[in-house]
Amino acid sequence: MTTVQPSPPQPPILVLTLSSTVARDDAGPMCERLRSQLQGLAPGTVLCDVHALAAPDIAAVAVLARLTLVARRLRCDVQLVNASDDLRDLLAFAGLGGVLPTGDRSGVEPRR
Repeated sequence: MTTVQPSPPQPPILVLTLSSTVARDDAGPMCERLRSQLQGLAPGTVLCDVHALAAPDIAAVAVLARLTLVARRLRCDVQLVNASDDLRDLLAFAGLGGVLPTGDRSGVEPRR
């Protein structure tokens, strides 16, 4: 019987840290910066540290979704880390829990 060992996790190719407030207008410049940073890199995982988002709102979710779209077009995955319960709840409410996974748990589930 052959046993297949899982590959060790690869280090992220890029780490993004969001500021405490993110407006919808920030999406364009942030996406362009991400695109330029990922150009020419091998596929991998982009970690997006969202701990500073004090009061996440739908604008922040929209920006995160657009950043994820840019990364996926360049064959990269995005993993949110340090997400607050409020952000997890908002992602679940928006139906984006599977698209914008958090590294804190497997899947995003609303609080009860």
